[in-house]
Amino acid sequence: MLTNEQNDRLTRVGPETPMGNLFRRYWHPVAPSAQLHEKPVKAVQLLGEDYVLFRDEKGRLGLVEPRCAHRQVELKLGYVAPEGLRCPYHGWSYDVTGQCTSQPAEPPESRFKDKIKLKSFPVQEKEGLIFAYVGPEPAPLLAWWDRAASTRGFKHITIQEIPCNWLQMTENISDYSHSSWLHGHYASHILSQLGIPADDPRWLQVRSRAGHVQKKLDWRIFKYGISSHVLLEGQTEEHEMWTHGHQHIFPHVNSLAQSGLSFTNYYVPMDDDHTLFVRREHYYFSPDIPVPHQDEDRIPYFAPPWMLTDENGNWRMDHNNAQDNIVFVGQGRIYDRSKENLAGSDRGLVMFRRMLDEQLRVVEDGGEPMNVFRTEEELNNIEMPPPLTYYYDRGRGADGSYTYGATTSQQLTQYSPHRDAIENLFLNEEKIKRDAKHKAKQSF
Repeated sequence: MLTNEQNDRLTRVGPETPMGNLFRRYWHPVAPSAQLHEKPVKAVQLLGEDYVLFRDEKGRLGLVEPRCAHRQVELKLGYVAPEGLRCPYHGWSYDVTGQCTSQPAEPPESRFKDKIKLKSFPVQEKEGLIFAYVGPEPAPLLAWWDRAASTRGFKHITIQEIPCNWLQMTENISDYSHSSWLHGHYASHILSQLGIPADDPRWLQVRSRAGHVQKKLDWRIFKYGISSHVLLEGQTEEHEMWTHGHQHIFPHVNSLAQSGLSFTNYYVPMDDDHTLFVRREHYYFSPDIPVPHQDEDRIPYFAPPWMLTDENGNWRMDHNNAQDNIVFVGQGRIYDRSKENLAGSDRGLVMFRRMLDEQLRVVEDGGEPMNVFRTEEELNNIEMPPPLTYYYDRGRGADGSYTYGATTSQQLTQYSPHRDAIENLFLNEEKIKRDAKHKAKQSF
């Protein structure tokens, strides 16, 4: 339980707040790269402040303060032109550094535009995401936490705006006991109510989560954050679920790699009561499986509302993301932790709150918080546990068989327009392995 003052300290992210000052030491994903190709001007809200992100006609990215320096018109209403981002009111334009490049109504010889410059902020593009840094200079290097990044595969991005505070979403990373209940027993209840047939792939993970009793839970501090571990009934402590676990990267990143799917989740504070959920999925396959080429700035994305509805207007609760989101939002815009009663299974989130408080104090004392990297050597030496080969049931049988929908059916990705592209790769992998086994038998 926290006091209201302690809760405010950990949840408020605006300018000059303790948590806002901490978060401004990190890079944050603010949009899929492909989104800026579809519409090159985008309003961005980050840490309680507004910005405008744009891609100019030469493909360069810029992030600037939100209003034109002339008459304070919102630049999110603007458009890109050869001069850069153009205000729709009088045509004043700005390049990616914020420098005013054009004032069409002024005489050609006027140099007034040279004196006008918007504040701009560093942006980087990496693996299909656009990252922004809005903190003190110099900006640190951008860390990359995808545990399967070196493997060939198919990438996919999901992005949602969730109407609640960042902390109640992020605390869920270390709340491992919810997995068997929310995504197991409760999910079983949902699928049963919907009348989903027993052979539907949505049941695969649900039955597994509900049926595998969590024998023991553990949380361990490691170099980059907190590692969560579970021992299921019938497993020994040599099992990778217990030895490797999954990682909460401080302050707001979840890294997990499992049986053909690696995902990196970011819970980005837009303001005190809105969070941008960004999930980068990396589906990886055997070396002999052909995968389509993906340009880094064209990786497909899916941006649904925070809760999808069916044709009758009812919330679609048949996947993990919806089950999580309804819990997060149901806790209130900012969860009141003064009313909670924590148990032993909440030890991971207590550890995280302590870690947050420790790093807040580091920043307040003028130091640099954890996971801020300044040298390429530091980045190159990041060590993460290897991907898990098992994580409940993902549809890959020990014999190489695969069930369509098994990988995406319990994720929001089941509703993505790119689902077939993902699932067909798993089916193709199964076919290639089956054909290879058949050929080997014939040659023998």
